[in-house]
Amino acid sequence: MYANTLSNEDAQALREECKMKIQGNDIPLPVADFVSLGFPTQVIDKFAQMKFTVPTPIQAQGWPMALSGRDMVGIADTGSGKTLSFVLPALIHAKAQPRLREGANIVPQKKALSKGVEILVATPDRMLDMGFEPQLNDIIPKTHKNRQTLMWSATWPKEVRQLANNYASRDYIQVTIGDGELAVNKKIKQAVEVVSCHDKQAKLLFLLQDKKQDRCIIFSNMKSTCDKLEYTLQDKGFNAVAIHGNKSQAARDNMLQQEDLTLKMLKWEELLEDLLLRGFRLQCFHPKKILEMPGNLYNS
Repeated sequence: MYANTLSNEDAQALREECKMKIQGNDIPLPVADFVSLGFPTQVIDKFAQMKFTVPTPIQAQGWPMALSGRDMVGIADTGSGKTLSFVLPALIHAKAQPRLREGANIVPQKKALSKGVEILVATPDRMLDMGFEPQLNDIIPKTHKNRQTLMWSATWPKEVRQLANNYASRDYIQVTIGDGELAVNKKIKQAVEVVSCHDKQAKLLFLLQDKKQDRCIIFSNMKSTCDKLEYTLQDKGFNAVAIHGNKSQAARDNMLQQEDLTLKMLKWEELLEDLLLRGFRLQCFHPKKILEMPGNLYNS
């Protein structure tokens, strides 16, 4: 399909080396570089500027699959390059449309959707977690019958698998890097301390006592807890802010752009919306503190 796909032998070697499993018929061969995919020159130049030399395994195999126009699923660990794997094909598709519309908060989004859109960014996994599967089941059948459905995830839980089986074409293709099961990221050091609810705040303050100059993120399950922590930590001399859905979009954007903050309190379900979809770099915050565990481990 592309000028510089790997040979069958090299493709097999890559798949074995990366523990890559493919499912489906007539799956495109992976590519060896960025140029052969026909990405715009400015994209190639940006890759060079960022010192990206070759595609990651999920990109090497996932890009040809996504650009083939077929329904597909891509499973790979966090940090493996999945975002670029679906964003670039989406942008190529969007660029081919006569016009794009987008919205930031819910009011412009509703207006844009009522007029019709060519590209819509959503987070269906999170919607499943929050109990919105009936709404998804109502919305998806109303989309264009000739749509292309792509699902990308670090894991492959049964709820998302069922969604793919229901709404992707019967001959959808899949690439999995690793086993696709929920597992601890080996690159992240994790320490767990079990304390009573009444002792959580005192324990947190103890852990943070020597970290007023460090950049940390604290996760909570409740917006009110985020706000209470914000005031408590500010009173203790920390430069801290709380980010959650009750904050205005302008306020959240402003908080994420502040480089001098040392502590941010976040509500779990809004992590993707406010950080990942806005390009926020979690890497610059170390360590991350979890005050309250998420509703299920897929959120962590």
